[in-house]
Amino acid sequence: MIYTLLFCILIAVSLISLCLIVIQIWTIFWKMVPIEIIQAEVHEVQIQNRKRYKPSIRYTYLLDGKQYESVRWSLLGSRLFSDLNTAEKALNPLHAWVCPSAPSISFVYSEKRLLPSLIISLVISSAIIVVMANL
Repeated sequence: MIYTLLFCILIAVSLISLCLIVIQIWTIFWKMVPIEIIQAEVHEVQIQNRKRYKPSIRYTYLLDGKQYESVRWSLLGSRLFSDLNTAEKALNPLHAWVCPSAPSISFVYSEKRLLPSLIISLVISSAIIVVMANL
């Protein structure tokens, strides 16, 4: 029973990782457009008695003659920074990535650490699934 539950959890982790990897790779092909920042600020957030800093941005961009406005910082959630200066520096994007099939969807921050960690998660969970399937 416990092996079945663990097996199902690992399959779910693998599928979620795979979906996120596909999304992350898909955004590589999104069009980059210059943006004009309307408002940008950093909010302080307390998490387990630690200060974290969450960037917030509102910007406009022009695509195919039409102007769009967005507040999306990152495509997959938002990044919390442990250092205020780093969070403030991240609030100076020059461009946004725009979804080719839905131009109103855009983001300005691409998490560089996400893809490698998703790939590692997928490989580890897949390896465990293979081992468990052979038990």
